[in-house]
Amino acid sequence: MRSMSATVRGGVIEVHAPYHVETSVVEAFLKKHEEKFVKAIEAFKPLYDFQDGGFVYVFGKRYALKHVVDQRAIVEEHGNCLDIHSYDFEKTLSQYLARKLYGYLQTRISYYLQHDFTLSMPRIIVKPYRSRWGSCYYERQEVAFNCMLVHFDTRVIDSVIIHELCHFLVSNHSKTFYQEVYKRMPDYDYWHEQLRGAL
Repeated sequence: MRSMSATVRGGVIEVHAPYHVETSVVEAFLKKHEEKFVKAIEAFKPLYDFQDGGFVYVFGKRYALKHVVDQRAIVEEHGNCLDIHSYDFEKTLSQYLARKLYGYLQTRISYYLQHDFTLSMPRIIVKPYRSRWGSCYYERQEVAFNCMLVHFDTRVIDSVIIHELCHFLVSNHSKTFYQEVYKRMPDYDYWHEQLRGAL
C-alpha cells in the first residue's frame, strides 16, 4: 500500500493518502503528528490579503492596500500604503508586484554575474508556480522565478537567485552544487529556510 503523507501549505494541512484508506486511519495519522502540524500552522504568516483595506508584503515590508476606483490602472506608494487606482484591483496590483520583482531580479542577477559568476545574462521569467521557487533552463539560457517571491525579504530572493544561477554550473543538487552555493552565500540555509511552508 502506498504510504500516507501530509504537508502544511499556506496554513492548511494537505493529506496525501491512497484512495481507499479509512477516515479513521487518516485521523489517527493526523493525531500522531498533531504537534508538528500545529507548530507549522501557528508559524504561518499570510503574505497578502488582496482587498480594499487589506495588506501585502513587498520585499518583506507590510503595506496597507487602498482601492481607488478609476481608469488609470496605476499603483502609488505613500509610506506604508499602496493606493491601487483601477477598476480591476487585483489585476493591477498583481502586475505591479510582478514588475517590482522583475526589476529586482534584473538588478541582482546582473550584480551576481559581474561579481560571482562568469556567465552571460540569462532570460528572466516571472511566473506562478505551485510547488517551486525557481527553475533553471540551461539549454534555453533561462531562469524562471515564482511571482510569490516578491513578498519576501530581498536576502531570501537572493538565495533563490544564487541557487538557480549555480544550476548553470552544476545541474543537480549534489554536494558540489551546494559548495558552489555556499561559496557565494555562506548564510544560504538561513535565508532559504524562510521559504519553507510558504507555498
